[in-house]
Amino acid sequence: ISNENNLEINSTWKSTKGIDGALKIKGTVDEEMDLSFNMITEPITEDQTIGWFGIPLETPGVEIDGKIMGDFVKPEILLNTHSTNLRVYGELVKECDLSISQENGRNRVTARLTGLGELETGLITILGSFDLESLDLTTAINELPISYFNPFLAKNTATLDGYLHGVFSIDGS
Repeated sequence: ISNENNLEINSTWKSTKGIDGALKIKGTVDEEMDLSFNMITEPITEDQTIGWFGIPLETPGVEIDGKIMGDFVKPEILLNTHSTNLRVYGELVKECDLSISQENGRNRVTARLTGLGELETGLITILGSFDLESLDLTTAINELPISYFNPFLAKNTATLDGYLHGVFSIDGS
């Protein structure tokens, strides 16, 4: 597992919460660390996600990779995820990529959801930063089916159809 300051860990697990998977960590640990990791989860089901946070979401699995660098007091952390054929409320998101980095208490996020809608041409991109006191995000939407919002409407409300396009900012403190 370890040789001097070099570290390598390979692990697989079965979870009582249903997130089985595999993990590999490799790198160096000294006064500063430089560790890379990658893992993949087993498929995630709607029943699991409804139980965890009340949203029906399923995916064949999630690929996760990243790095942890710097000292132990203020590490720099980079986390990337990738999943395909994600379903949220029954609607398909062909590909979902999410990156979060953390350095000096500031978090940067980039997300890209592609292949939305019947024609699989919809796209949502999110870029920005956040910390415990503020939020600064820019979101671009292209051909997002408005029908995605139908599950959130009351039963006696009209059914939405069409597409949403635009760029908007989300700022706050």
